Amino acid sequence: QLKDLWVYIDQASRKLGDTNAQALNTIISSQLKQGAILPEDLNPIRVFANHSIISQSYTNKCSLAKVKNSKDKLNIEQIKLGIKELEDSILKGNRIIIERLKSAADYPNSKTGKFYPVWPLQLIFNNIAWYLAYEDAEKTLKGNGLIQVERLDRISLNSVEPNNIRSKEEKNLSLLILNKLMSISGGIYFGDDAKLQRDLYMAENNNDIQKYFVKVKILTNERIYKFLREGLSRYPLNQIRMSKPLSGDIWKVTNPKVFTLKPNPKSTHPFPIEIFLPSWTVDGDVDFHKWLFGFSDGIKIESPVSLRSRHIKFAQAITNLYK
Repeated sequence: QLKDLWVYIDQASRKLGDTNAQALNTIISSQLKQGAILPEDLNPIRVFANHSIISQSYTNKCSLAKVKNSKDKLNIEQIKLGIKELEDSILKGNRIIIERLKSAADYPNSKTGKFYPVWPLQLIFNNIAWYLAYEDAEKTLKGNGLIQVERLDRISLNSVEPNNIRSKEEKNLSLLILNKLMSISGGIYFGDDAKLQRDLYMAENNNDIQKYFVKVKILTNERIYKFLREGLSRYPLNQIRMSKPLSGDIWKVTNPKVFTLKPNPKSTHPFPIEIFLPSWTVDGDVDFHKWLFGFSDGIKIESPVSLRSRHIKFAQAITNLYK
């Protein structure tokens, strides 16, 4: 069990760039080797394929993804305010001031080059990098602000406000909201409407889902249908409706409450699938669009019309490149 624990720490240290795991890995691996518990040539059974694309050595020297040391040519404050101070602020509940670096890649409405106050909530590893989830202190709504996420290599920690500390109750509520938003969105993009975030956090039953969520309906061919029916944990089950299999399929329905839609055997794309998602995911989540459009001509989007139009324009733009 100690070896298994070390494997997870080692993987998080090397593949994910987790600075806490890196410090623990140095200590634990040394002690396990001294105790003859960890052999020099251990080959783990389970490993992480995903890894951070951000180099801690070559990223912006002011960013929170940079591992700072005394050799960096920074002023005293910049050297002091790094990932350790950010983690302390999360634990203690301090408000902080962050800057979105001017050199960073940006999206519409990004605060590039600006300093702004936030309540830091959690560090999240998502697919390729570490992100800071925070509550925007400038966009508050009855004590709670807009919850957003920013990649660590795109921001710097300008200052920590030692006397500006929120209550544990406020912080815990924000964390509950954050984790609900990640679950229902299937990602880490949550739009820019604090009221809608709260409404969707409170949504629980099917009536709420019908009221606040956007129904994405697609038709798939057999190949894509088989992939999608295997991945039922991408979204909460009450947000998914899938086609039943065609007669003659040896595969058996695993969840009758999810596989309720009727296939059309005469169609090239006979399998309907419905996913109920937040409007911000449908309209603006780059990862969602990459996932959906990545199925190429294996899917046809029926609704919403705006998403179908985006799919068509996406395909046309690529076609035009090769004319």
